[in-house]
Amino acid sequence: MAPRMHRSAHAAMAFSFLGLARAGPFEPHRLPSNGPWFEGWYTRIIDSVANRSVAVIVGSFQSQGQHEFSSSWAALLATYPNGTMYTEQVFPKQSDVKIFDRGHPVAADPPKNRPSVFQVSSDVGTLSVNDSHSSLSFTFPSGFSVSATLSRRVPWDSSCPDECGPEGWTSHVPARLVPTHYFVHTLASNAVYSVNGENGVGFAHQEANYGGYFPTAWVWVQGVAGNGETTLLLTGGEFTVAGATVKQFIVGYRSQRFKWNFRGVDLDQVQATIDGCASTLKISAVSVCGQRRLEIEVFAPPTSFSQPLFFPTPAGWSNDPGCVESYVALARAVLYDQDNVELETIAMPQVALEFGGAYRCKTSAPGNESTLII
Repeated sequence: MAPRMHRSAHAAMAFSFLGLARAGPFEPHRLPSNGPWFEGWYTRIIDSVANRSVAVIVGSFQSQGQHEFSSSWAALLATYPNGTMYTEQVFPKQSDVKIFDRGHPVAADPPKNRPSVFQVSSDVGTLSVNDSHSSLSFTFPSGFSVSATLSRRVPWDSSCPDECGPEGWTSHVPARLVPTHYFVHTLASNAVYSVNGENGVGFAHQEANYGGYFPTAWVWVQGVAGNGETTLLLTGGEFTVAGATVKQFIVGYRSQRFKWNFRGVDLDQVQATIDGCASTLKISAVSVCGQRRLEIEVFAPPTSFSQPLFFPTPAGWSNDPGCVESYVALARAVLYDQDNVELETIAMPQVALEFGGAYRCKTSAPGNESTLII
């Protein structure tokens, strides 16, 4: 069983941070007076008809002792028809990186519960977000280009779409007390896209991370099935909270019949078996009162992973050990009630599977192309 925080520790943290206001989680945040600090946005498009998936990631990092962002990073990941991954990473010229909220430089934290309206641009491309609509257009140094428009956002929680996300109550914990915060903007927006002149349609997932640095080890899974009404998201790993390193996991499953969340911080029991070298992940999640249980198995071919991606550490960007992603994983999820009666089963293809930090296998996957420009 994964280590879990003691109940009294959860209660103390919940009391301490209850009612704290926080900024809008998907919009750009005001930089702290001193680093380390990072902010990044991730967009992944899944086209089941063309058997294609493409993702664009943009992020900026503020080094310790600096008052502004000191470096930025962008990545492109795209699957080939045979399941292998193309990876391209670049560090844009920092003077060309612009982050604007509603057309202005970010001078203050955005208020919570406000629609996200912002733009992140560099000499590589631009990401624009306007509430339920988003667009991106990027051309990487190799000439690889991707553009997309997103609409009909599907938030994590439709009752509070601009504030409620996977973290639950821990989203109110000040960023300086946890290594990173995490928010999902959309689970399955409609996407119209073009990759190197080839057009397609599909579903898009968007999320953001911000804080001091990534955890020391983590996994991440994201998938969309059928007509976009069934989605799977899980993330977790080894996090340091208030000076103690614990394993915490978040699991979200959505379908026409069910909308289930599991969080270790809510005292749900989440057990994880992680094997980065075998490219497998098993999750068993049981609600705190035992009324709901979700079993998940995820597997990806070892040769389908990207080259190691950079991620923010206290010292800056690093791809050692980095993280690797596959977009052709297969996930199987089974839902049970308190009497162990099977409620729903789904097999989901084209799932994203990521192993990061200490969970990443150090054996490189052969055959995957990579371009890095610094």
